[in-house]
Amino acid sequence: MSKETLLFIHNDPAYLKAGSEILALWGYTVLSTTCPIEARKVLQDTKIDLAIIAARLADESNEKDFSGVEMAQGMSPFLPKIIVTAVPNLEIVWLALEPYTEKIEFVAKEDGPTALPSAVKEALLN
Repeated sequence: MSKETLLFIHNDPAYLKAGSEILALWGYTVLSTTCPIEARKVLQDTKIDLAIIAARLADESNEKDFSGVEMAQGMSPFLPKIIVTAVPNLEIVWLALEPYTEKIEFVAKEDGPTALPSAVKEALLN
């Protein structure tokens, strides 16, 4: 049985490290980066089964920053995605996704990195 390969893109190195370690313990191969340019290169060079992306890659304190959502929109529509967000109001995130018709899973950052494995399992099954 082959392991699924996940691409985890997040601007918080501590959250990225913790989440990557937990997902690796669950048996996934995790490629992680804080750099969107590096993430695009990984997507070109590697078969990825699921992408996990921070909603606000550039600046978490900027309520208008949805650079991670925009990055997700630029990825293949066939690649399952999970958006990790610290945005307290998911309605704001949905508004940012309005033109985006793909199915995307969400994980609240406040739930911590341990919320990721079940979201990943669910996204890979769908």
